Amino acid sequence: MKLLKYKHSIFFLLSLIAFGSCNLNTSNTINVSDDATITAFSINYNDSSENASSAVFTITNGYTVDTIRNLDSLPYNTRIDSLIPSITTSSTSGFIVNDTLTYYLTVSKAINFTSKVKITNVASDGETKKDYIIDVRVHKVDPYLYVWTKLSDKINASVYENQKTLFFKGKFHFYTSSVAGNYAYSSSDASAWSSETLTGLPLGVSFQNMDTLNSKIFLLSGNDIYTSLNGTDWALVTTDNKYTYKAMICEYESKLYAIGQDKTTNAYRIINSADGSNWNEAASEFLNDFPVSGFASTSFQPKYGNKKIIVVGGYNANGKKLNTRWTTEDGVYWVNLQNPKSPFDAISNAALTYYGSKLLLVGGTDISDEENVVTGEMQVRNSLDEGLTWGIPDSTQNVLPENFKYRKNTSLVINPINHALYIIGGADNLNPLSDVWKLQVNYYKFDPSEWYKY
Repeated sequence: MKLLKYKHSIFFLLSLIAFGSCNLNTSNTINVSDDATITAFSINYNDSSENASSAVFTITNGYTVDTIRNLDSLPYNTRIDSLIPSITTSSTSGFIVNDTLTYYLTVSKAINFTSKVKITNVASDGETKKDYIIDVRVHKVDPYLYVWTKLSDKINASVYENQKTLFFKGKFHFYTSSVAGNYAYSSSDASAWSSETLTGLPLGVSFQNMDTLNSKIFLLSGNDIYTSLNGTDWALVTTDNKYTYKAMICEYESKLYAIGQDKTTNAYRIINSADGSNWNEAASEFLNDFPVSGFASTSFQPKYGNKKIIVVGGYNANGKKLNTRWTTEDGVYWVNLQNPKSPFDAISNAALTYYGSKLLLVGGTDISDEENVVTGEMQVRNSLDEGLTWGIPDSTQNVLPENFKYRKNTSLVINPINHALYIIGGADNLNPLSDVWKLQVNYYKFDPSEWYKY
C-alpha cells in the first residue's frame, strides 16, 4: 500500500510541474480537481489513414464503464491500427491505456484501435480515475459491393422470347407468350413460382410494352390498350383513339409515357397519359433519331438534382440502330447526351434501371448485321453521371458471375421491400431464358438513414 501511494504521489508531482491542457491542443496550467470526466474524443489527422480523423464520437454513460464510439462507421478498409487520439477532459494528470501504458497529460504514441481500447483518465488530483472503452467502428463489408445470387435456373420449362417481368402489389409477375397462348407466373420471392391463368388478353401482344400506373398494369398493343388490377384478369381500355401505340417508355410523374403514331398524319409522337385512356403529345416535335422500338428506358431520381427519364439506343422510324441517349426532366424538352468525348456504340434490346446510385445497362444486341448479343464487358455497364458517360463496373465491386448467360430483352426489376435488383430471363443468341438472378449492393443492408451517403 505504501508503494502504491508513493507512485501516485510521484505521478501527481510530475503532473503539477508539467504544462498541459484539458484540451490537448492548448497549454494551460493544470488546476487540481477530482473530476476525471472525458468530455470529447477525436482522432488526429494521419496521412496513412485520412478517413479516421473524420469520425465523430459519442460518449455514452454506462453502469460500470462509459463508452466512446463513432455512431457512423468509418469507410470500409479504413486503417485504425496506428492512431493518436485527441482527448478533452474536465481535468487530467495523465492517461492509462489498457491498464498498462501510462501517458502524462497527453497520449503521445499511436494506439491500435482494431479492437476495443480501455483508456483511464486520472484527474489532476492524481488519485481519481475514470475508465472509458473506446470503440472505433469501421464498416466490415464494402458498402458498394454488389452481391450476386442465382435464385432459379428457370421459371418454367416452357418460356418464349416475348416476355416481361414486373413487380406489382407485392409480387413478381412473369409473362410470356407463344403463337399458341399467353402464360403467366407469379412469385413472392422470385425463387418459387406458381402458374397463373390469364384472361382477357388476345394472342400476339408484346409483353415488352407493359408498365404500372395508379395500382394498375397497362399493356400497349397497336390500336389497343389493356389493363389489369391483379395481373391476371385483363380488360380492354376505351381510349380517345388518336394514336397507334407503338412502344411503352415508362411511368414518370404519375403519367405513362409512350411512342405513338398519329392516326391522321402517321407522324410519330412522344405521348403521355394520366389514366391510360386519354393521350396527349408530351413533346411538341418528334426529334431526329429518337427511337420508336427496341430501346431501353427508365425514370429515376438521381442522388442530386431532379427526377428524369432516359432512353437509350433502339431503332428509329427508318430502322436505323441508334447510339443515342435521350433524357428529359419535364417530358417536353429532350436532350441527346451523345457527345464525341464519350463514345457509345449503337445498341438495341438492352435493359436499363437506376440502382445503387448509378444507371445500369444490361445486355442488348451489338452493332453487327447479325445483331448478336453483346458479350464480355459490354454485358453490364454503368453510368455515374446520369447517362452522359458509360463504363464497365469496378471489378472489385461488381463482377459478372461466370455462369451468367449473355442476354438481350431481359427484365430488370427492383423490389422496393428489400431493395434488391432482379435480372430475370430474356434470350441469348439461340434460346429464350427464364433464369432469375438477385443482385444487391451492400449498403442497402445498412440502416436506411445511412443510404444517402452512398
